[in-house]
Amino acid sequence: METLRDLYEHERFRVALFVFDIMTVAVFVVLTFVPASPWPVAVDAVIGTLMLIEFTVRTLIAHRRFAFLRRPSSLLDMIIIVSLLIPPLTGSFAFLRVLRALRLLRALRIIRDLKRRKRWVAERGELIGSATNLVVFVFITSALVYEVQAGRNP
Repeated sequence: METLRDLYEHERFRVALFVFDIMTVAVFVVLTFVPASPWPVAVDAVIGTLMLIEFTVRTLIAHRRFAFLRRPSSLLDMIIIVSLLIPPLTGSFAFLRVLRALRLLRALRIIRDLKRRKRWVAERGELIGSATNLVVFVFITSALVYEVQAGRNP
């Protein structure tokens, strides 16, 4: 487990997770405007599988697994993963796309960790964190408006 923990907490892997979260939210934005077809569901399933693997690793390396699973961020991740993996069986949970943007909030934790290790990030950490908060706010607000108005307002 220590080897897995070391790999997960390695700086490059954390940066890769940050990039993955940004790309995931970008994909969710793009898929919002794509007409219903099988391939967006397949993309969601692939992303959901990758998130499930990452979540499983985080659970395995947690010192207190039950406490980890009860954390609000873990519960949110579970809801997001289910919303990505279940639609092929039950239909789309499009309204849950709003929650998917909250994955970017995890990026703030990654930035905080990197600020301790890298001078470049420490010097620009406040800017990066503020930009991340702004993107999350704009995306969530836009997604809420879109989901509420999608069928009513052309």
